[in-house]
Amino acid sequence: MEVEKIVIKNNHGEGIAGILTRKTQHDTTWHKPRLIIIAHGVLGHKDYLFQRLMSEKLPYTTFRLDFRGNGESEGVAGYANIEEDADDIATVASHFEQLGYELFGTIGHSRGSLACLQYAAKCTKPLPHCVNISGRYKMNDNQIHRNRPEIGEGLRRQGYFNWTVRQRDKITTIKVTEKEVNKFINWDNSFVTQIPKLTSVLTCHGLKDEIVPHYNAIMFSDQIQNHTLTLIPDADHNYRGQFEEIVGVVTNYFEKHEDVIKQTGCIYGTNIYSGCSKTTRRPGIL
Repeated sequence: MEVEKIVIKNNHGEGIAGILTRKTQHDTTWHKPRLIIIAHGVLGHKDYLFQRLMSEKLPYTTFRLDFRGNGESEGVAGYANIEEDADDIATVASHFEQLGYELFGTIGHSRGSLACLQYAAKCTKPLPHCVNISGRYKMNDNQIHRNRPEIGEGLRRQGYFNWTVRQRDKITTIKVTEKEVNKFINWDNSFVTQIPKLTSVLTCHGLKDEIVPHYNAIMFSDQIQNHTLTLIPDADHNYRGQFEEIVGVVTNYFEKHEDVIKQTGCIYGTNIYSGCSKTTRRPGIL
């Protein structure tokens, strides 16, 4: 395993930083080395939560990035930067495809999941796999104000609230206006119906998630053509104490697809689930 820090310029000239973890031994018989992009959620970065463990355990080469304005990447962080995040994923994908890699999948957490799904819906060549971990489908369910009442208080009192993010190894405070909040809650996730049937989507969600309730996972399951849903009983939104569990779910999913690839030679996931939505309940769920 080789690890390298890389900075890729996006269309705005901003450096998108990330960690490339090479595992080419897995693809010795493959026509191209396969790559998985790992995307963090809001207020996160490339080494946040389980992302590093995920890159270590997956058998593929991975690139875990800092979205613009987050971590070590340049640019300005935005509260509702879902489309901008998807653009950063497209930038990274294009960069590695030009280097001879095949983008085999994306793995996103929380808001990063929405960017991954957006990329899967828009990319010109069907993406074999997209993993959605704790993504929010229903944006206007008032969970933001319920979980963080200081947001509503700040907007009412002064027209903004202070948002703290980690940028290039220091903590920065950004003023988030009501316009940005409205942009977030008005984001429409119905685009997921446009994800091609050839793209296999895995959604993982914790039943103890109080930030993004698990009914959001069921909504994704209802809308995406080729979908598998895994519910994890003891997991919260950030999988505290459950890093091994969520990483195990994802690696097991890819292992099953590897078995099908060996049998059929097809890299797409429709051979396993025939394009149907399937729910997997972890132990403890009736």
